[in-house]
Amino acid sequence: MEKPLIDTTPVTLKVSGTLSLHALIQPQACGAVLINGHVHVGLSKAVDKALGFLPWLIRTQIKGGLIQRRLEGTRFHFVIPNLFTLITDVSSEGVLNLEKRYHIPLVRPIAQNETHGIFKAFGKGLAESGLKPYDPEHIDVFLSGLRRKDQGNLPFLALFEGKGIHTTERQTPSVEGLELQDLRVSQDKAGDLLIEFDAKGRLQGH
Repeated sequence: MEKPLIDTTPVTLKVSGTLSLHALIQPQACGAVLINGHVHVGLSKAVDKALGFLPWLIRTQIKGGLIQRRLEGTRFHFVIPNLFTLITDVSSEGVLNLEKRYHIPLVRPIAQNETHGIFKAFGKGLAESGLKPYDPEHIDVFLSGLRRKDQGNLPFLALFEGKGIHTTERQTPSVEGLELQDLRVSQDKAGDLLIEFDAKGRLQGH
């Protein structure tokens, strides 16, 4: 029995929010799938939200005078001195490692709630973007680790393994065997973390 022809029209996957994703999924006639895109960790937005009860001018002065951002290789430090330190690192396999340190205990529940909301919103955005079947397990395990020991690992490619894109216009076969081909970590104009990636996989059944 001949395999069905593959629709090679590229598909865009987008998730907006503090943690955002933009990926271009390109099926190939041979059954391979090329994926390239970026993940943006907009921590400046999260700080804006946390300080949202303050007037804009005061909020801007606090952010400008306190927040420190630095990138060392793939390791990104987001620091509010005497309050909070967030360290993220991305492995060559595409695993996001996140570690939080609290310099004042009262900051912990606020930061925990904010982090939980950011990643839950990201998962909801993936489901709403058409990623099917969506499974929240990887994000839930990651958040559980953060709650218990302020450290967690999130394998990003695993979020897409065995999933297809279902929209009103189109349904793609599931993608399997995802492997990271290239990873580039940088800072955007605001100093926030930008992770660009290229990955490759195959359409299930091809």
